[in-house]
Amino acid sequence: MDIFYIPWIAELIANGGTSDENQFVIVSNELEEIKPKYRLIFFDGKGILEVSRMILAYSGVPFIDIRLSYRQWLSKIDDISYKLVPILQFDDKIICQGTAIARYLARIYGLSGKNLFEEAQVDSVMDIVKSFIDEMKVSFIFYFQKFKTFDIDLFVPEIRASIQEQILKYIQKYMPLLESVCSNNYSHGFIFTSGLTFADFAVASIFETLEEFYPESVESYENVKHLNWFQRCHADGSC
Repeated sequence: MDIFYIPWIAELIANGGTSDENQFVIVSNELEEIKPKYRLIFFDGKGILEVSRMILAYSGVPFIDIRLSYRQWLSKIDDISYKLVPILQFDDKIICQGTAIARYLARIYGLSGKNLFEEAQVDSVMDIVKSFIDEMKVSFIFYFQKFKTFDIDLFVPEIRASIQEQILKYIQKYMPLLESVCSNNYSHGFIFTSGLTFADFAVASIFETLEEFYPESVESYENVKHLNWFQRCHADGSC
């Protein structure tokens, strides 16, 4: 299985989007006739850009979701601004880096926090998640370049075992921090009492991935688990 497969976005495409190879147009039923303003470009995976996808989907904003394989990335790198992904394109403008993109979109669509202090708190949660992702990414990047694929099942068993051992250490390092961050969500379902912010999306997104691949390692983090459940049922209307 591809470790970067995203059930959430696949469901969204099935329920309202169209696909053409690895380019997806995500739309809501109400906005099907509107040409998407935003183009998100990243590897064919979740990563830090998933937060921005969730912001736009939650806000009912159509967008084009372009996903690159490793070989496609190598062929396009010279044509991409900053030679880095993820990037957001709109109105002949470009924003690079996942947290910058998420923060920009969150401010536009009212998901960045109710005041300057809460915005800083939201940013701090986002930075914890980014540090978590960055440390896990270091475990993979050398082997991505070596095997030229994002599919961990194509790595030799010894390398897969080494990567998983490292990731388990990062889970033990960062999940207690996120568990503490989510300690107040039982009364209202969000990290902050003011309501939904993009920090909720960030924590729920990374937990969803960890729960799929390392369920026993995250089973005990009840606060994060509840936040993820609330965000999922809130998004699909089942709660």
